[in-house]
Amino acid sequence: MLLDNGVEISIDRAESRVTAIAVGVGVGSIYEEPHMRGISHLLEHMMFKSNKWISGEELDMTIEGLGGMANAFTGRDYTIYVFEVLSESAPSLIDVICKMMLNDKYSEDEFLSERDVVLSEIQLRDENPSSRIWDLGTQALFGRSDLGDPVTGYHETIGSVTLRDLVEHKARNYVGGNIKVAMVGNVGDEAVNAARACFSKIEPGRPDRKKPSMGSPRDVIERGRGDGAYISFSLAMDNEDPRSTYLRLALMEFQLSDGASSILFRNLRNKGLAYSFDVDWELFPGIAYMQAVVEAVEPDKLDSVLGQLRSAILEAHEFVGEDYLRRRRKYLEYVSASSLRNMFDRAYADSYFMLKGLPFNMPGYVDELSTAYWDRGNYAVGNASIATAIIN
Repeated sequence: MLLDNGVEISIDRAESRVTAIAVGVGVGSIYEEPHMRGISHLLEHMMFKSNKWISGEELDMTIEGLGGMANAFTGRDYTIYVFEVLSESAPSLIDVICKMMLNDKYSEDEFLSERDVVLSEIQLRDENPSSRIWDLGTQALFGRSDLGDPVTGYHETIGSVTLRDLVEHKARNYVGGNIKVAMVGNVGDEAVNAARACFSKIEPGRPDRKKPSMGSPRDVIERGRGDGAYISFSLAMDNEDPRSTYLRLALMEFQLSDGASSILFRNLRNKGLAYSFDVDWELFPGIAYMQAVVEAVEPDKLDSVLGQLRSAILEAHEFVGEDYLRRRRKYLEYVSASSLRNMFDRAYADSYFMLKGLPFNMPGYVDELSTAYWDRGNYAVGNASIATAIIN
């Protein structure tokens, strides 16, 4: 459903006791000016504070009083707000969402207080090697740039943001052509009508978008605190076809890190090289990246872990033979079925897909992933830029 002001609303009905609603806005850190880095994430925080109609405390109480919950996520090119309530409360929830989206006045005191909260979050992230390694890894791959900078920004950039900056940022970006709404679960006609009425009030428009900057890859080593080494191995590749790139990266993540029979679990955990590891990835117009992180590696195992990481990612197609695919097939079905049962995550995914211009919702994605699963070419990296970051 496309509204006259450009807001797009998708409806994905499923048998459920709840209704989940995700409101996606196509803005994140890569579209910010460098001196404002992190303002999208700060605005995400402020959206749950007092507005012209309701206090922040009352907003929280109302959502939970409707039998629901809310959360939000800021990425490099998106901000997504996700709500889930008992289905009979969905129309009332939409009224709350509408007040959040339409508000253009915030308390100066609440702004200064929340800005301090975000500054504390940045400090904690910088001091914790488990989170710091992710930021260091993307900086190694893309340099100090739009793509390489952390989503949360830096202490100096957030510390200089004013309330006026925040309100102007919202006015430029929270406009009809930049908003995608996903309604999932037990979605009744009353909720659909309420959503149409609410989101029709959003100002029309589409923000200008700069081409995000990125630097050249380089290996980075940073001094740690002596509690083991933290390693990031990342690569960037062309993204000429977002649909196929997305499926390819999703399948690579699944085979690399999902479950006890995954490649990294067998090559790191089962060999006693490392306990904790994770894989993340993202795609943007023209480029995509994948990042694998291993935590708390003993110094004498550092080279072995790096070798295993490099081999697992760059030679994944060698590990993924026909027998491996056959034996892991049912596990993919299980993971997919679990994701379809969770209305909150499903709404988030549907909104994300719309923001990225991907031609499927969550059920359609599961079907396409199942088909692409058998093509071993999806596990071959091909040409890629590579960077390693280490905290040791």
